[in-house]
Amino acid sequence: MTSMATFLPVSVVIPCFGCARTIERAVASVAGQSQRPQEVIVVDDASPDDTAQVLQRLEATYPAGWVRRITLRSNLGAASARNAGWDVAAGQYVAFLDADDAWHPDKLALQYALMESEPDLVLTGHGFIQSEKAQANFPPLPAATCAAIPRRTVTSWQTLLKNPFITPSIMVRKEAPMRFLPGQRYMEDHLLLMQLALRGAPIQRIELPLACIFKSRYGEAGLSSHMDAMHRAELDNLDRLRRDGSLSALVYHGLRLYVRLKFFRRLLLVRIQQHAQG
Repeated sequence: MTSMATFLPVSVVIPCFGCARTIERAVASVAGQSQRPQEVIVVDDASPDDTAQVLQRLEATYPAGWVRRITLRSNLGAASARNAGWDVAAGQYVAFLDADDAWHPDKLALQYALMESEPDLVLTGHGFIQSEKAQANFPPLPAATCAAIPRRTVTSWQTLLKNPFITPSIMVRKEAPMRFLPGQRYMEDHLLLMQLALRGAPIQRIELPLACIFKSRYGEAGLSSHMDAMHRAELDNLDRLRRDGSLSALVYHGLRLYVRLKFFRRLLLVRIQQHAQG
């Protein structure tokens, strides 16, 4: 990888609500990139704790202007917070990170290199690891990674059947034709991916774990624990795609059945896990 002194034309957007305990770790993982982005935009979504003071300290810790803070007057949710950062981003690309997660040191360099090598790509994502510890423990990357980034094309059908990315893995071109649905608090990333894919936008997935999330996807903390709300949002996404003509009636009803079956399977797995833990 090239020197960290070379800044990539990438804006990192981090929505933040009550993130005082974790935001420093998230920003440190951005500062620790082998190639730093040109800016980090932290959007304070009307946090009720001492997040504002922590963000002020972060602004002073790094070079002037590198950490930019946006403060929303009311809590609008992660979709609107990401859009607020996206709208003012100065970079050619926008990469999203959540305030309680972290990145592999080579994440931005690899993802930027891929998108620069294929100008038609609108959005890319990648794999991730989970950690119960305070710090990420990423496996070493294959030796030939820089020369041949392992990736695959993501089709529209694949996005309809399953969200192929977590949000902290996404990098998108600044001028992408769509944004997150304002005010949507669940499954907003999946809706954006489906909308782009169904409109023919080229999307690829890097088959490497370049992000770390510090909670279970269906654990006790965070939005991922709100399974009922996420299920309703997934059905609402299908309703929206049907209304705008993106899905035929046959595909729409088939996907609704599929989503319900996935939800009941997920509930069963959670119950089994809870029973095993006593």
